[in-house]
Amino acid sequence: MQIKIHKNATTALAIRQAIKENLLSAYALAKKYGVSQTTTQRWKKAESLEDKSSRPRKLNTNLASEQEDLICFKRKQFKKAQFGCFTF
Repeated sequence: MQIKIHKNATTALAIRQAIKENLLSAYALAKKYGVSQTTTQRWKKAESLEDKSSRPRKLNTNLASEQEDLICFKRKQFKKAQFGCFTF
């Protein structure tokens, strides 16, 4: 199983696991690993050591039908130019 870690993550998988399994206080662990106390508390409570997705759950975009048609047309043009003369 491959675990994804965000590129700006302050803790590596090994540190996260050590924080989760350690019985020291969040403050002591924060000092030991050079992260904030909030970070250590979060990893102690976490169910998974994997980063959560940061993408929005729902996009709030309202497009007019003309704009939507233009986007679809441009996407089809791009796909034709990139992949040859396939019709989509």
